[in-house]
Amino acid sequence: MVKTVDGADMSHFWLQAEGCPAILYRLGDTGGEWWRLTLRNVEVPKDRLSLFLTINTAPDQGAVRYDDLIVVPEEEYSLSP
Repeated sequence: MVKTVDGADMSHFWLQAEGCPAILYRLGDTGGEWWRLTLRNVEVPKDRLSLFLTINTAPDQGAVRYDDLIVVPEEEYSLSP
């Protein structure tokens, strides 16, 4: 789950499988609401995946909040509502 507050308009994170270039994802303004962000079919050729979050510490640019960050193989986690 992620949300932007106090004027922040963007959250950035990267996924990088071992031996592959990083992939940048950008999430825009959530209007101060929590959003559930799910990525499916992320290829992990060598069974290792790194996740990098950009944490904005500049108060005049708002804030990005993360909650319940879970990284699991898709077959082990039901994404049904």
